[in-house]
Amino acid sequence: MISYFLPAFFVLFAVFVIGLAVVTWFMRSGARRDADEVFDKRCEDSPASLRGLDREGFRAAFMRAHGPRGQIFMASGLAGVLVLTPAVMALLDAIWRFFWLRSGTPAFYAPGVLMWQFYMFFGMVGLWAVIASLAARFYHKNPRGSIDEEVIREAANRRSKDA
Repeated sequence: MISYFLPAFFVLFAVFVIGLAVVTWFMRSGARRDADEVFDKRCEDSPASLRGLDREGFRAAFMRAHGPRGQIFMASGLAGVLVLTPAVMALLDAIWRFFWLRSGTPAFYAPGVLMWQFYMFFGMVGLWAVIASLAARFYHKNPRGSIDEEVIREAANRRSKDA
């Protein structure tokens, strides 16, 4: 019965992930416009605060400080869930059937009964937890700083590349 709803679920989930990606793209383009405005304002008011960065360097620093980083990682994690769930479900089912057939096909462990359903449910929850933890780990690996910290970091990176 649930197999009839899975294609609709994946279509709706895919629409959600695509929608999140589109929103993220609009947020990124808005942040780029904001970066250009702040760069122009800083050029007029305090050019020393730019530490010799050009527009592209300042935009990179601004995007690290104010870009839609969380949405990007969320969309990536959800896309991973969307792509990996069917494959892992098939793999879990194949593993279950392998051991079920090798054990003499007891009816209590037949695919589709309660034990199999618990196995599949917790396997999916485990997969989604691993994907969420990986997305969170990569998100928190390089925390963003303030715009001034990011400008200093970008200026140092540019100087080290030039040297």
